[in-house]
Amino acid sequence: LTYIKFEQRCGKFDNARNLYERMLEQIPEESSYIKYAKWEERQGNPVSCRAIFERSLTELSLENIDEDLILEFARFEIRCHEIERARVIFKYGLDKLTSSKEALRNEYTLFEKQYGSTE
Repeated sequence: LTYIKFEQRCGKFDNARNLYERMLEQIPEESSYIKYAKWEERQGNPVSCRAIFERSLTELSLENIDEDLILEFARFEIRCHEIERARVIFKYGLDKLTSSKEALRNEYTLFEKQYGSTE
């Protein structure tokens, strides 16, 4: 991460992107995907950010996916004003995750209160 920050300070964003890709190969954990996706979003690249989140759901096994990844993905879609996508992501997380889903349920409830219909 320090080397990635160094490359950013030098203005070499392609090198930083390559280092993030290498990090995903070496450390295939949800936190790595979240850091890379957030970085792409800060770079103004929502298409790449979405692709990284989708890639994390396919590359990680369900045992390695925690509610944090689902929440970050859903929040990203909300920020992009993709409400239906966010709803599908929340439902996917509630259906597929086996670990504690309390924060996910709470966030989904708030989401539906804000964006859902009266039904």
